[in-house]
Amino acid sequence: PAPLSARSFDPATGENEVHPLKGLGASAVSSVVPLGAASDPTGDLVGVTITEGFATYSFSKKALTRLSGSPPVAAGERFNDGKVDPAGRYWAGTLARDDKGEIVSGAASLYMRDTNGTVTKVAGGLSISNGLCWSADATKMYYADTPTGQVDPAFLDHAPSPAGEAERSLSRSLARSLSLPPAQVDVSDYAVTPGAASNRRP
Repeated sequence: PAPLSARSFDPATGENEVHPLKGLGASAVSSVVPLGAASDPTGDLVGVTITEGFATYSFSKKALTRLSGSPPVAAGERFNDGKVDPAGRYWAGTLARDDKGEIVSGAASLYMRDTNGTVTKVAGGLSISNGLCWSADATKMYYADTPTGQVDPAFLDHAPSPAGEAERSLSRSLARSLSLPPAQVDVSDYAVTPGAASNRRP
């Protein structure tokens, strides 16, 4: 199950503060990302994905605010992994489970929330959208559909688009025999996958 809290860590003091979100209406918290200074110069707010979509959380006010534009989620579906790209856009995918708790193949999607608040469905027909990371030049994003062991690249226009359309082409040309999604891109621009025998790049 997904966690129900956000955490803030102060490296100067070693304090690790837990912020429960269940009492604020969140049934799951699947990602937490920082906001840029233009959105929140105080550093108090973070972006989060909860079951129903995109939201923000205030550490000082202990308040959860759901953002408009999130897509509807079906029964058994929830948002999963999410990260912000170098242009400030929030990418997050979903997963769906049946009545027995099993993953429903092909029922998940990948979404992008643009800096103007527009939410775009970038890909559908996934199972567990996961493992987002970017190349050093920010023109390529990697994501994984975990049950398939497949790592896919999306080629991006890294300038924010008023229409919210970041994707030029989304291919499935990087099918790999991997059991886990990529976690990051290393200094050599390889997509690094935990548990894989070696790093991969096209």
